[in-house]
Amino acid sequence: MAIKYLKKSPKTSSTDDSKTTEIVKNLLKEIENSKEEACINLTKKLFNFANTSIDISDGLFADLDKLINKQRLSYKVHLSKIPISKNLKKIILSEKLQKIDFVSKGDDYQILFTASKKKSRIIKKTFKSLGIKISKIGNICSGGQKSQVIDEKGNKIAIKNKGHFHNF
Repeated sequence: MAIKYLKKSPKTSSTDDSKTTEIVKNLLKEIENSKEEACINLTKKLFNFANTSIDISDGLFADLDKLINKQRLSYKVHLSKIPISKNLKKIILSEKLQKIDFVSKGDDYQILFTASKKKSRIIKKTFKSLGIKISKIGNICSGGQKSQVIDEKGNKIAIKNKGHFHNF
């Protein structure tokens, strides 16, 4: 969760601290009011269009690696297309943090799926009927390419922490 990455800056005043505290409270409220019910309904409808799907519980990139699971595929993800809450945006801006450090920590309780471009219309219709916002964050590519994350300026960026990997 983003909360554990907040650090008190030595230059902040008590006013800044109270603003940050309020943002954090709003972020926690947003998490508590998540659309878990809508996600459950969505999983029932995924069979109509998804090739693969996974819940993002171990981190976006860790779970994306699991999704392509040694199939000689890769991915190209655009950081700017990964949605984050308004409150997290405020924290990132006010604390001068990097978005990449927050998008793959796990426990996001979102669904990540792949689908053919031919299914775009049914996907949009399904999500609209469920009242769920959908974001296309990238593409699955042939395995001849290396997986990559692209920043807002079009540069490839390294992922320092893909998320949690289980060792069995």
